[in-house]
This record gives sequence, C-alpha cells and structure tokens, in this order.
Amino acid sequence: MTSFNLTRDTAAERASHLTVTSYRIRLDVTQPTVNPADNSAINFSTAHDVDNISPTTHFRSHTTIEVDCTTPGYSTFLDLRDVHLISATLNGESLDVDAYNTTLSASGETGENGLLLPSLAAHNTIDIDAWCHYSTTGEGLHRAVDAADGTVYLYSQCEPADSKRVFACFDQPDLKAPIDLTVTAPAGWEIISNSSIATSTPAESPIYADVDAVTHHFQVTNPLCPYVFALCAGPYHRWSDTYHWHGDDGREITIPLNLYCRETLAPYFDPDNIFALTKGGFDYYHRTFGILYPFTGSYDQVFVPDFNAGAMENVGCVTYREDYVFRSRATAWKYERRADTVLHEMAHMWFGNLVTMQWWNDLWLNESFASWASVMAQLGSTTYQTAWTTFTSTEKNWAYRQDDLPSTHPIAATMESLEELDANFDGITYAKGCSVLKQFVAYAGLDPFLKGLHDYLLAHSYGNATFQDLLDAVSVYCDKDFRTWAEAWLTTTGRNTLSLDFDIASDPRDNSARYSSVTLHQTGAEPGAGELRPHRVGVGVYAMTATDSSSTDNSDTSANLIGTDSAGTLVRTHYAEVDLIDEWTDIPELHNVLQGALLLPNDEDLTYCQLELDPQSIETVVEHIEDIVDPLPRALCWGVLEEMTMHATLPGSALIEVIARAIGSESELPVAEHLMSRALQVLRFFADPKWAEMEGWRLFSDALLTIAQQPSFGVDQQLIAFTTFCQCKLNEDQTRLLWDIWAAQSLEPANINDLQLDTDLRWTVLTALAAHGLVTQYDIDTALANDNTSMGVRRALTAGATLPTPENKAAVWEKIFAVDGDVASNWSVVALLDGFAWAGQDALVAPFANQYPTDVVRLWQKRGGEVASTVTERAFPLWGDAPTVQRLITDMLAAENDLPSGAQRFLREGLFDLARAQKGRALETTTALDEG
Repeated sequence: MTSFNLTRDTAAERASHLTVTSYRIRLDVTQPTVNPADNSAINFSTAHDVDNISPTTHFRSHTTIEVDCTTPGYSTFLDLRDVHLISATLNGESLDVDAYNTTLSASGETGENGLLLPSLAAHNTIDIDAWCHYSTTGEGLHRAVDAADGTVYLYSQCEPADSKRVFACFDQPDLKAPIDLTVTAPAGWEIISNSSIATSTPAESPIYADVDAVTHHFQVTNPLCPYVFALCAGPYHRWSDTYHWHGDDGREITIPLNLYCRETLAPYFDPDNIFALTKGGFDYYHRTFGILYPFTGSYDQVFVPDFNAGAMENVGCVTYREDYVFRSRATAWKYERRADTVLHEMAHMWFGNLVTMQWWNDLWLNESFASWASVMAQLGSTTYQTAWTTFTSTEKNWAYRQDDLPSTHPIAATMESLEELDANFDGITYAKGCSVLKQFVAYAGLDPFLKGLHDYLLAHSYGNATFQDLLDAVSVYCDKDFRTWAEAWLTTTGRNTLSLDFDIASDPRDNSARYSSVTLHQTGAEPGAGELRPHRVGVGVYAMTATDSSSTDNSDTSANLIGTDSAGTLVRTHYAEVDLIDEWTDIPELHNVLQGALLLPNDEDLTYCQLELDPQSIETVVEHIEDIVDPLPRALCWGVLEEMTMHATLPGSALIEVIARAIGSESELPVAEHLMSRALQVLRFFADPKWAEMEGWRLFSDALLTIAQQPSFGVDQQLIAFTTFCQCKLNEDQTRLLWDIWAAQSLEPANINDLQLDTDLRWTVLTALAAHGLVTQYDIDTALANDNTSMGVRRALTAGATLPTPENKAAVWEKIFAVDGDVASNWSVVALLDGFAWAGQDALVAPFANQYPTDVVRLWQKRGGEVASTVTERAFPLWGDAPTVQRLITDMLAAENDLPSGAQRFLREGLFDLARAQKGRALETTTALDEG
C-alpha cells in the first residue's frame, strides 16, 4: 500500500468499494502582518507543536469527507501528503495522528503510505485538520512572490495526483464527488476556484488574528475528480466579459468570463484577444460537440507565475504559464501557440472533465483529443488556417523523437503506477496520440467520429469511461474493424517506414515520362516487434512549374513542367488517397501520370510514419525545398531532411547548408523557429566539430543576420532570426556588433531598423555578451535593477549562468543541484540550466560530467519530483567527452542507487542521444573521407 506511488490495482480495488459523496474543504491562506516567527498570532486550539509553521511555508487545510462503502469492515487509506496533522477522525473516532506525523519518506515527507482508515462502515464521515506545505515547485498549492512589489500569489496544480498536498482526498480520477469549498484569505485578494463565489463574508476566526480577512464560499454540485480541483488567490488583476450562445435548436447559455494575471503584468495583458479566442472556442465546441458547456458558474482563465506546464484544464478555472502574457514584441507564432493552448484546455471541459478516464492508461486519449480538437477549433474559429502544419513541425517532431528512444512505449501504456505515469507524460502520450487520433478520424470519417463522440459524451456525462467506450460509440456509425485498428496502433511501439516504388514508361505520343506503376510500401514498426499497421495515406506528385499555378485537380499540366534545375515553384499536380493494410498496395490513380520531380508519401500528413523518399525526390528536396508552395508538404519535406540527419543518413553539414540557404523563404513561423532550433542542435552535437568551428557557425549565423537586417522578410521573421543569432557561437566581428548594439541601446548599429530593442530583446543581447565574456555580473545586476520583475530575475539568472569562467560554472552547478538550505525553486533551476552550457562552452563545462552521477542520485534522494526530473534530463552532459560520459552513465545505471524508473529513463534517453550524435559525427567524417 502506497499513496505516493498509487498503483492501478490498488486504485481499482479502492474504487470498487467506495463512493465518495462529498468533500467539504476549508482552507485558510491568510498572511499575518506580525513577525511570521511569532506564533502567538496563530489561532488554533490544539496543543500540538507548531515549530517551523509559518505563513510563508504553510496553510491550514480542514477537510470533511462523506464516503459510502459497499463492504462494511473494509480498510483502506486516505491520501494526504507532506502535511502536519492536527487531528483526524473517522466516524468520530480519533485516528493515529502521531504515527502519521512521525513516519517520513526518504525525502522527508509525511504520508507516503497515506492515512489508514480501518474498518469502514456503510456510511462514513472523515474529518482531517492539518497544516499543509506551500510549494515552490509548482506541485500542490504553489506560493510565489512578485519580485517587483513583494506581493504574494497562490495557485494550485493537482494533476496527476497532487491534490493530496492541498486537502485530504482519494486522489484518483474515478472517485469523483461534489465539492463545497470555503477559503479564508486577506481582504482585497481575488479568490478563484471551480465555480463562481457563492458568498463572501468577514472571517470570524482567521488563523492570524490581526489580519483583515474574508471567507469566500464556493459550491460545485457536479462531481469532480480531485486532479481538476483549483484554487488561485492573490491580488490578481481581473478583466470580465460575457459569452452568450443561442443555438439553432433553441438551446442557449450565458457564461461569465474572467481573465486574471499578476498586477504588475496587467499593463501588458491583451484581454480582447483572449476573450475573442474564448468566445470563438465556445462557439466551435457547441456546434461540434452538440453539448453545452457542462459546468455552472464563470469560466475563468488565470495566468500564473512559475508554472511548470503550458496550462492546466481545471474545471472552470484554467491556469496558464504567464509566459503567454507578452510584455515585449511577440511573433504571430507565439499568438498562435497561445490560441492553441486556450482551445486545448477548453476542449478538456468536455473530454476529460465532463467525461473522465477511468485510470491514467487513457491519459493519451484525454490529451490527444484535446490536441486534435484545438487544431480543428483553430481551423474553425480563428485566422490560424495552417494549424496542422504547425502540428507537423512541432508536436509531431516531438513524437517522432520520443518514439525513437529506448524508452518508447505503446500509446495506451498500462500506467501501472503513478511513478510510471510521471515517466510517460511525454511526446508519445500527447503528440503521437494526437497523430494517431487524426489517422483514426481519417479512417472512420469525420462525420461518424463526431456523431459517436456526441453519444459518448452524453452516455458518460459526469462519470468515467474508457477508449473502448468511445470506439463502441463511433462503431455505431461506421462499419469498420476498429478493434484490429486499435490493437495495431495503440498497443505497439515505433513507426512504420513508408516508401514508394515506381516504374517509368515513355509516352509514345510526346516522349514524356509517365508512371506505369506506383506502389506504396510499409516496413514493420521500429523500434518494436515489426508490426504492420492499417494506414490511410495520401500520395502527392509535385512538379516544377514556371508559374505559381498550384493545383490539386489531377489534371495534366505538362505545358508547365520544367526541369528541377530551373527557376520556378514546386506544386502538386496529382494526389491520391489509399488504404494501406498489408505490406504494399498499388496506386492505380497515378498510372499514366506525368513523372514529377517529387513523389511524396503521406501527403496531407494523414498518418504517423517515417518517410523514405526515392533518390530523385531527395535531390529535389535538398535543392528546391524553399520552392514547394504549400506549407504542409514543405514541412513534411523539412522533416525528412531532419530525420535523415538524426538517423545519420544525411550529414549534419548538409542540413545546415540547406537551412542557411532556404530558411529566409520559410513563411510558416513555427517551422522556421523549429528549424533554427534544430540547426543549433546539429551544429553543437551532430556536425563535425572542425567544420562547425571553421564554417558551420559562420554560415548559419550570417544567414540569420541577413534575415534580421532585411525588412522584406517581415518583422516576425527578423525577430526570431536575431534571437537565434544571439544563441549562436559568434566570432569576434559578430560579438563586436552585439557590443555596439548594447552600447547604443538600439539595433541601428546592426542595420536592423524594423525591430525595437525592447526589454526582452535587451536581455537576449546581454545574455549573448555574457556568454562570450564581454560583460560581467555587475552589468547583469545593473540590468536587473532596471527590470526588477519576476521575468527580469529569471533572465538575469540565465545571463549570469552563461558567464564563461570555471568559478562561475561551479557556482551555478552547485545551485542547480542544491538539496539543503535555501534551495532554488523549480523555475530558478530552469533559468540556470538555460545558461549553464551555452554554445561554444563545451570544453569549459565538460569536467562537470564527472559530478553528474553522484549529484543526480543525491538530488533524487533529497528532493525528487519536478526539480529532480527537470535537472536529470536537462543537465545530462551531452556536452561532455562522449566515451567518458557513456562509461559514467552506464556504471550509474548498473549501480544499486534506488533511482526511480523515471530517473533511469532520463539516463537511458541521454545515452541514446549521445550515441546518435556520435553516429552523426562519424557520418561527417566518413563523408569527408569519401569526398577527399
């Protein structure tokens, strides 16, 4: 029995006996004006020791739970983590508080085994009074202090199983219950939860006697699972609006809308944009799902500090990372990303909150559906009409990378425990799942899918369901073998490789080359057991034309066809879709079609696969990728080149040369930004180091600077190019240029006249100068004094971490791995990691690879959780001497050090990335020898 690492079997057993009928939660988050160390201000009537309890570290949590038990006499446990229990009773009888308070986990937390509930009755009342810890890692109830004005902001983050850090509960998704919540907080604070405030009255007995406090009452009558509980509290700035829907069927709904952010960010907030997104999203989902927003009260969206994820879909109270509040110029791509997130979280109100997974093995469906729906909602309610292209170049690349790793797992992983779940919040669960869901919709048809979805949501409203329930609902409207489809896609790993074989015949009428046969092939899935899968696949024929005459009407356009060495554009002349069930299938629709310069399998990106192009198509892509008119096939072709580099079939230097030549022509900002990021990675780890030093960095950075200096590329393209330029390893002339920019506090010395050197761009320039040793900590501190905000603190930490001295790197490493004393918060650790190993500093930081194994083990033993996961993954020494790192990590994995499976997974993934990079560098050497 364990609460921290609840297993699927234990959760199922507990759910089979219990029905939770209600939670009554009373939280006190008041802050005293007296000395926090003076506990005389605390009003509570127990004699329990209150040492180490202070308003900066603890809040009061009192929970009363009503729960029925189908098997009287059954014993189980209640989830409550890292608290100091004051009292606990079951049906009026005291529980063993002292045993709970003195039993500590390896990391020093109480509650590892939960609170024992012996011999339950048919109906039970559980009453728990406790001091709970505020979090600084974004788990449970997080407490943040605004660096600009010292104000305190609180927000909860409970997914997947951190509700027990806030209130006593049965912390699993299939034990839902209504919630009655009261929150006592300082007067003047905004208090936001899962429903609108029912009443607010002066507090009768706040914990801190001198505080002007108010008690707010919320009531959620619909059953909620604990992980979507929400509380945000603090002097948040609020904007309000109203949404109204009147459907064609006469149904209507009015929803109050509220937006919140920290007061010091309010001048930068753009509520009109987010309200418009929200209203458009509700319109789209009401039309598409056919079910009105299923919860009462307002729909609140809160932008919070130090948030670990992008957002969280709490019922009626969505939380977002405040990076989505743009205090400096943001590209259209960032606005698109924010729109995607807003619509993703809204989709969860139906899929995830109205109907919730039974257990975390269906997490993939929860997240994949929201990702799919958010793309569809962008297409149906916003100006972002290339949302699938964005998905292809961002999320899908994430999935492909994750699926190559030794830690790959089926989409529908068993998730036997919370520890396994934590390890599998990854690109397979999110992005591969969404890719496969897109394939499922193509396989079943959109209309049957939506009809089945509507029935599924109605049948399981406010309850729990499984993926099989959804398949059963869709199968009513579509006569296809979904069981075989699901087994092939959801219980296997890896990717099938799709390729095209073809024969060419000369047309005697005009001697033109035409396809006499075209065959689509798939290989067995790798890594995995080599399974074949059913695919719905598009195949496109592309030809170079002298004019931009893009067409998909399958007509002959021989008059416009020219050689691939000519100037022109690559447009699609023919397209066919086929079902690939076995190893191969013929494509008769392409017989007698004029041969194209590019033959593209998986055109329209309907399925999830690896692509293998024929030699002529590869040559076309390498030489003419920027000439492909349509952004989606262009993104697919970029993906082919990236995959070839990652799999060591295309030298990294060749990819850099193509990116440097073509990146300025890439109209899709998400694709361009992704490619720039990929180029940085390739130059650092895949390209031949000598080539990168002598040619590569200069070639790429010069291309970026050219884009930044040319207004014709557009301001957004200029901004991402200049930002990436500042992340490169720069030569003396380039750093002198940055110094001139810094000295002038203007971009004019670089002939960049369309961008303003705003607050964040100043930090970007200063960080690059710091990384190249041209400024000192004094300069960074001076900049922070002029931007004394939470974001300013974060940027200053990163800039300081880049300073290229052994002493500074040692100090930064120590802060990252600190486990005792005043340890860094999670967001501070991330900021330090962002600057620790800058481009060009590999030799400087390489010695720290020797410390990594010992420090990682200690970090997991002492801190664990989000911080340990973040550091283990992001501090992995890819920058170290490869043979040394390989030996160190291999020995580390072989040792008996009690590292959890999630930590071991990060280490194995790091070894894989290291080996892949070395294979890429070896290809560079082989290619150079062959050319020599």
